[in-house]
Amino acid sequence: MFDLCLIRKLNTFYLGVDTNENDLLYTVSKTKPNIILTYLITNFSDWNAQEYVQRLSQTFINENIVVCGPGFKDVSNNQQNVTIMRSIRELIKYCEAI
Repeated sequence: MFDLCLIRKLNTFYLGVDTNENDLLYTVSKTKPNIILTYLITNFSDWNAQEYVQRLSQTFINENIVVCGPGFKDVSNNQQNVTIMRSIRELIKYCEAI
């Protein structure tokens, strides 16, 4: 996805795995992104993906948030600023349309 965004000449920042929420908050406040995209393959901890999505939505109320990956498969969405992609194909199609 990162490469696809670069190819499309989008202003893209890759924060990497294990980026904590404070670093994300700081980066978003400084860069003012159009989209916050997070992809989660799996979750081996007692971290709650549903709560994470709700926190992102409430923290970044003016941002478009896209979550994708098997780690978010059980997340339901009632947040206006959150889009859940259920497959990598859906995510690629979304990124190509940006």
